Amino acid sequence: MRPGRRNGAQLALMGAALLLLHLFWVRIAGLLFAVFFGLGFSPAIETLPMALLRSDQLLPFLIVGTGFGFALACVAFAMSVVAIPMIVDRDISVVEAIVTSFRVTLLNWRAMALWAGLIVVFTAMALVPFFLGLALVLPLVGHATWHAYRDLVR
Repeated sequence: MRPGRRNGAQLALMGAALLLLHLFWVRIAGLLFAVFFGLGFSPAIETLPMALLRSDQLLPFLIVGTGFGFALACVAFAMSVVAIPMIVDRDISVVEAIVTSFRVTLLNWRAMALWAGLIVVFTAMALVPFFLGLALVLPLVGHATWHAYRDLVR
């Protein structure tokens, strides 16, 4: 039996959980933009980049926005780092997989921080040649994540 079919509903729920986190992230970004630039900030689309660069609020907005983005990226990483391989490998609920993923991340936070950083670096390097590097990087990251899951979850 193919792995996606064994626990397909739970895998879809995991996707829905990550989608909800993404939608929350987008809402936070919009609210931060409104807080820093106000509701009346609406230059024409052609002049938007220069209007942002001339604004005194740009630097605080970037600092706070990056902080929120980092925190939410950490949550997304922690909730899915071993949850997705676990759902594919075992007959387990999405809640159990997410809880296990958080536990593994907290118990091995140094290794997980290094792994998250490596994923960021590899992905950034893969984007440079017009996204073509993703064809190499994504399977390698997926394979390494599978082995990390097999080593960390008994």
